[in-house]
Amino acid sequence: MALACAVLVVGLAGCGDAGGGGMDAGGAVAEFHRIGNLMVAPAELDFGRIRSDEPVEGVFHLRSSGGTRTIDKVEATCGCTVVEPSTKRLTPNRTVDVVVRLNPRGRSGPFQKSVIIRLKGETGQGVSLAVKAKIEPVLDVGPRALRFAGLRPGARPKPLTVRVSSLHEDFEVGEGKIEGEGFRLVARKGPRTVGDAPRFQRKEFTFIVGFDGAKEPGRYRGLLRFRCADDREPEIRIPLIADVEYPILVRPLRLTWALGAEPQKIRQPIRLLRRKGGRLKILTSKVEWPTEDSWRLKELAGDPALPQVKTLVLEGRLPALADFDGPVRTEGRIILTVDAEEQSEIVIPLVLYARR
Repeated sequence: MALACAVLVVGLAGCGDAGGGGMDAGGAVAEFHRIGNLMVAPAELDFGRIRSDEPVEGVFHLRSSGGTRTIDKVEATCGCTVVEPSTKRLTPNRTVDVVVRLNPRGRSGPFQKSVIIRLKGETGQGVSLAVKAKIEPVLDVGPRALRFAGLRPGARPKPLTVRVSSLHEDFEVGEGKIEGEGFRLVARKGPRTVGDAPRFQRKEFTFIVGFDGAKEPGRYRGLLRFRCADDREPEIRIPLIADVEYPILVRPLRLTWALGAEPQKIRQPIRLLRRKGGRLKILTSKVEWPTEDSWRLKELAGDPALPQVKTLVLEGRLPALADFDGPVRTEGRIILTVDAEEQSEIVIPLVLYARR
C-alpha cells in the first residue's frame, strides 16, 4: 500500500497589514505568532480527524518580524516535494503563503511532520512549523498477527480476535480459511456498523481464531486468509503463532562444545525460572557423561526475594583434539528433578564434537 506524503507548495506573496491574521486548517482566522525571526499564522496546522482517502489542504502565512528578510529554502521532514515561491521577499507588511497539501493514503493514526523555513544569512536549523492530523484509515485490520503466548503443553487458550473494517458502505469480506495444524476458525461475525460520526462510520467484520493446544513444547505457526472488497489489499493474510512452553523456563536449552587444540575448562551457568512465581526447588541433579568424574554440577545461593529463580553451574574440563584419532562426537545430558507437578523432570542435552 502507498505511503502518505505531505506535498508543500509555496505560492505567490500577498499583501496585508502586520496586525492582521491568517486562516488556519479549519478556515478560521488565526493569530500571528512570532517564531524566530518570522511572524506565522497559524502557529501549527492541525487538520484534526481526517479520512485516509480524502486529501486536505491548509496554509501557513509568513511575514518578517522586523526589517526585510529573504526565504532561502522551504523543506519538509517527510521527504515531500517543495516548489519554491515566486517571491522570497518578506517584510512586516508582506505575506508569503505556504500551501500544505496532505495526502494521507496508506497512513493511519496520529500524523505529525514539520515544514522548515530557512532564511538567507541566518545559521541554525531554521523555523520549524508543525503539521498534524489524526488519520482514520479507510481499510483497518487489527491486529496484523495473532500470537498465543506462554502456553503449557495441552492447554487450550481463549480464542483471539481479528477485526476488519472499512469506511466504504459497500465493503465485504469473504468467509476466511485457516492453514496450520492446531488452529481453527471459531467464528466469523458481521457486518455491523461502528463509529461516532457519519463520515467515520465503519462497516466491520470479526474473525475469532482458536488454538486446540499441543502436547509437545515448541512454536506452532498458521495462517488466516480471507478475501475482501478492497483494490489495494484484495487478500489479507494474518500470521498465527502459538508458543507452547513448559512452566519452568530453562536457559540454555542445549549445551554444545567444539574441541580445540588445547584442553579447555568449562564453567557454564544454567538458569531456571518458574513462570508463574512461587518457590522453585531442585530435588536432584545428575550429569550423564562418559567421563562423569571430570564434571560437577552445583547450585548457587539464590536471592531470597526471587524464590522462583535458581542458578546452577556446570564445571568440567574438555580434552584436546589431539587426544583423539578421528572425528569426535560425544553426547550426554543433565537430568534435574524439580517440585513442579506439571514438569517434574528437566533434561538438558550435552554435545561434544570435533572434526579433523
